[in-house]
Amino acid sequence: MTDPQQADQLTRRSEWSNWIILVVIALAMFFVFHFRPFGSPNALEHRAGGRKLPALELKPLTGNSQPMVLADLLGQVVLVNFWGPWCPPCYEELPHIAAIEAKFGPRTGFRLLPVSCGRDAREDEDTAALRGDTTALLKQLKIKMPTYADPGGVSRAAFDGVAGFDGYPTTFVLDRKGVIQGVWSGFQPGIEKEMESLVSKLLEEG
Repeated sequence: MTDPQQADQLTRRSEWSNWIILVVIALAMFFVFHFRPFGSPNALEHRAGGRKLPALELKPLTGNSQPMVLADLLGQVVLVNFWGPWCPPCYEELPHIAAIEAKFGPRTGFRLLPVSCGRDAREDEDTAALRGDTTALLKQLKIKMPTYADPGGVSRAAFDGVAGFDGYPTTFVLDRKGVIQGVWSGFQPGIEKEMESLVSKLLEEG
């Protein structure tokens, strides 16, 4: 028969094993619901899919960017990326956004709009400070691409009206008619492939 002390040890090990299993399950559920990839079905079947963006009004921030309004983009496939130099997930995503620019930028009919944002969309947002922070981060990441500002949060408010703005980074793709075809909120490794696939598909459609 089993010694009482051995039985007690076995019982304790069993209890610890049960606790470990419960903790693993709880952590798995947490990551699934809070850090799941924002791909299928969320990205391509987002509630904003098929809706037109009502407005877009961007100002130059760094590089050779130029003032941009929605009418300037019709006839082009557009990827808009709202991010901030203060946002850690944005640091991780930004090189992928730059890679998309390098891949599709030379192609006729594609436009990438990386929009650097302060923590709050305010009319009195300090553009000079935002430009300095953005320039410093791009230099740190060794990224060369023009960026834009969204003074007063006009473009974010327009997007929020049709899709709900859930935080940074937020990326969406417009087709040639200005219709939203994909939305990604947050960043997970691998979603850049979804973005590339959608852009490529829309460009091929002509």
